[in-house]
Amino acid sequence: MSSSGETHRRDKRPADRISAFSRTRRLDLAVAACRSGVPSSIDALSVAVAERVHYLRGQGDPPERVLRAIKQAMSGALARAGIARADTEASRALLARAVTACIEAYYKKN
Repeated sequence: MSSSGETHRRDKRPADRISAFSRTRRLDLAVAACRSGVPSSIDALSVAVAERVHYLRGQGDPPERVLRAIKQAMSGALARAGIARADTEASRALLARAVTACIEAYYKKN
C-alpha cells in the first residue's frame, strides 16, 4: 500500500489514478496548512479526510479498513510535512482530528 492509503486495490482507469493523486495532494496541503497555523486549516483537513472516506466507502470498504487507510495516509502526509507522526503533540492532535473526521464522514447520512 502506498502512503495515499488507497491503493489496496488497483485503479483501473487513468482518471482513478489522477483522482487518487488529487486526494493525496489535498490531504498534504491541509496538513501543511495546519502546521503553518492557517486559521481554516482544520476545516480543510476535515474536508480532505471526508473526500477520501467517501471514495473508500463508495468502493465498498468497511469502516475499519477506511480508518486504517486514513491513519496510513495521515502518517504519510505528516512525514511529507516534516512532522514526526507520534513524536509531537501537534501530530497527535492532527491525527486525532483526522480520525474524528473519518468516523463522522463514514457514518454521515447523505
